[in-house]
Amino acid sequence: MNAVSAVPAPLLADRQARTRVNRRLAALGVPAKACSLCYTLKGLDAFPVHQGGFRGRLARCKECHRAGQARLRKDPAYRAAERQQQRPYDRKRALEDDRRAYMLGRSQLRRALEVGAEYDGHQPEDLALHWDDEGYYACVCCGGPYEHLDHNVPLIRGGSHTLDNLLPLCQDCNLAKSGKCPYRFYAERFPALKPYLAPFFDVHERLTEEELAAREAAVNDSSEAA
Repeated sequence: MNAVSAVPAPLLADRQARTRVNRRLAALGVPAKACSLCYTLKGLDAFPVHQGGFRGRLARCKECHRAGQARLRKDPAYRAAERQQQRPYDRKRALEDDRRAYMLGRSQLRRALEVGAEYDGHQPEDLALHWDDEGYYACVCCGGPYEHLDHNVPLIRGGSHTLDNLLPLCQDCNLAKSGKCPYRFYAERFPALKPYLAPFFDVHERLTEEELAAREAAVNDSSEAA
């Protein structure tokens, strides 16, 4: 292994040389291979599992794979194509996972009734039909598989437990949103929409008197400084 690990990176940059090194490692039973992007020898555990790949792994290591995926997801065309490809799977998953949707709906209904929120009497199957009509088969923020049932206007800000106030979100987006005013949250996620959402920032704030006083003081301080 020491002799192989001494192979210089410029040599591994050549595809044929890299292939020879990887085959030699496999023949010797060494659990390692060279990455096709960073040209570094790494243990097999550092490569994503891939049935069609050499030794059951991708040619590039996990670090390079994550970096490549991150670059791709910044491309609007790639994101649109990825979402279009994911959409049939999300719809099938949403329609088949009735038990999970039922449990999510019941859990949120209990929370809503505990705080005295408005409830329109819908059942979990009604929510599934409503989301199907609206095309909600994935997280409405990032397009990933939905995991949580979210009140768009949070219950703590006077939100209702009605069909038009319930949206599918993934765990990361729901935890990031938490009890925020929805207009503020979407303005943070989509800065280009902030000028259009800013007028509604205070609609669901429900600030206490102390919070209102602190906000007014901050506004006055900024105006005096100007």
